[in-house]
Amino acid sequence: MKDLLVEIGVEEIPAGQLKGASEQFAAGIKKSLDDAKIETGAVEIFATPRRIGVLFLSVSEGQKESASEVMGPPKRIAYDAEGKPTQAALGFAKTNGVEVADIKFKILPKGEYLFIIKVEKGRKTEVILPEIISRQIAAINWAKAMKWSGDSRFVRPVRSLLCLFGKEVLRVEYSDVVSSNKVFGHRILSPKPEAISDPAKYKDILKKLSVTASFEERKEQVLEEVKNALSGIPGRALLDEDLVEEITNLVEFPSGILGTFDKKYLELPGELLIEVMKKNQKYFPVLDSSGRLLPYFICIRNGSKLHNEIVKEGNERVLRARFEDAAFFFNEDKKTRLGDRIVKLKNVVFQVELGSLYEKIERIKALYAKASASFPGSNVVKINRALELCKTDLVTDMIREFPELQGIMGREYAKVDGEDAEVAAAIAEHYLPKFSGDALPQTVTGRVLSILDRIDTISGCFAIGLVPTGSQDPYGLRRSTLGVINQILKFNLDLSVKELVHFSLETYGGKVKGGEGKIQGDILEFFKGRMDVILREKGLRYDLVNAVLATDCSNISEAFKRAEVLDGLAKADGFSNTIVTFSRVINIIPKEGKPSAVRPELFKDASEKALFESAKGIEKEFGALLSVLKFSEAFTLLNGLTGKIDGFFTGVMVMDKDPVIKENRLALLAFISAMFLKLGDFSKINTK
Repeated sequence: MKDLLVEIGVEEIPAGQLKGASEQFAAGIKKSLDDAKIETGAVEIFATPRRIGVLFLSVSEGQKESASEVMGPPKRIAYDAEGKPTQAALGFAKTNGVEVADIKFKILPKGEYLFIIKVEKGRKTEVILPEIISRQIAAINWAKAMKWSGDSRFVRPVRSLLCLFGKEVLRVEYSDVVSSNKVFGHRILSPKPEAISDPAKYKDILKKLSVTASFEERKEQVLEEVKNALSGIPGRALLDEDLVEEITNLVEFPSGILGTFDKKYLELPGELLIEVMKKNQKYFPVLDSSGRLLPYFICIRNGSKLHNEIVKEGNERVLRARFEDAAFFFNEDKKTRLGDRIVKLKNVVFQVELGSLYEKIERIKALYAKASASFPGSNVVKINRALELCKTDLVTDMIREFPELQGIMGREYAKVDGEDAEVAAAIAEHYLPKFSGDALPQTVTGRVLSILDRIDTISGCFAIGLVPTGSQDPYGLRRSTLGVINQILKFNLDLSVKELVHFSLETYGGKVKGGEGKIQGDILEFFKGRMDVILREKGLRYDLVNAVLATDCSNISEAFKRAEVLDGLAKADGFSNTIVTFSRVINIIPKEGKPSAVRPELFKDASEKALFESAKGIEKEFGALLSVLKFSEAFTLLNGLTGKIDGFFTGVMVMDKDPVIKENRLALLAFISAMFLKLGDFSKINTK
């Protein structure tokens, strides 16, 4: 067994692609070794801006020897009556490189056949590795690759290769670069190469050359540098996880610097200053104990602390220029009220076939007018004003420069304009949630805008055929749908998604392709798909989730409560027996056609009458329990019918020869089935 070390030395790799590419490279080599039947031990991955490396421990020095049976022709045609080999036997032996004497025989169901044991000796690992490594270097999938030196493609030019198998240097070529046993350290602090004689010493040698090769170790160093930089400052760094990882991928030798900026900039919106520091400069903002921004920032440089004061001054100067730009945009934008920008939305396309943002806002206003009863407590004046203003910051200079601040700057400009506080808050909140786990709108107005804006987008995209397929979802419809569902659940909203979608499609008029009914059905199924994910993540049984989702789920809050109640009931004794009885009723009902009304005068057996009277006797109480979401009590009420249902199936033949009698019995079962389906399609539940 030997250790295998491979390193690709590269010019600076984009931070966002580094981690994924290194993992992809390691996985590709591992799979190739597995396919070649070469045993490997643990693997360690290394990734810095200028290198991708992998260390495989305990790699076998050759493939395992393998033996296999090769079947030949039947013995009856391979040997003549005197037992001499025919041309068939001779050809079989020659093809497989053996003597006729080596041929063996095996009795199979169809007779006796020739076979041989073919032994394949394994190749040496050192012979196989160069081709595997070259292939995997070329196989790394980059978002965008450069082309240089002939047909070579990589995210940045490859400058060096290192490949050690044990202490032996393997010759690997990629483009015009040939592998060696030399590694390059930090490009400023340790630019000269150093030879490595043992793969296990890779990390230690790089550490000596001012490079922390491990991503996780380097991340810890970044966090430690942030902590040290804050020593003596009564504040905490705003440690955005994405920013921490990005900075970790930008440096090989992290070193922290505490910088300052003029307090006058704190008069600008805090989110604006934070956005400039994080997105433009890759700095960590500093907050006080109550979350307010302090006039400090932390910069992580790629190098030692030598000349830190000069580096600090340079970063402060650059940040000051950025803040000046932001202040200029902010002050210029304030000169025009948001209300005066509404008309400019006519020139901003929402989607070519769906019109402008101005038209989108008009549609949402019409949608709210139809659905306002679904949002008790909402204020018509505030809703309509917030709708008019919610997209207007998109035509400001600030958002052209900092698009991530959409909504946030709209809120700030609305405050400057003296708009109602809830209207201003709703402008920012209607974009929430932006991602899974994000904050939700806290004002009623913000909540209404958030939900209706998403319903309009979902309905419009489905109406013109822009439906997500596979992993493709360019308009973020899955995220929008989850945003609606999560708000309904969080705030226990009594909303009918079916009704909202119906009203929304009406606002699109003739733009709906394929019929409103079909589009509405497709959207509701799309919502059910997202509901399925959430319910299963909660740990509910898959079959119980399926039972609920097979029924009307227009009211999402109600559907989730039904699923949770059924999941609880399923743990009780006797649940499976009840479901078996209920399923018999559901399964026998024809899937197509509308059932007839029950005609009691056609009953021929006492069991029919008993079942009908029992079902009619609980109908009103059952409906009343559903209306107050007492699903457990409603199920118990239905459970009281099981004896009558069993008696019915024992007493009569449902499919009677007389079609009138048969239809009446099916109508009776359909009447009962309709009650069951208010809770769930029990035929979907696994009773085993």
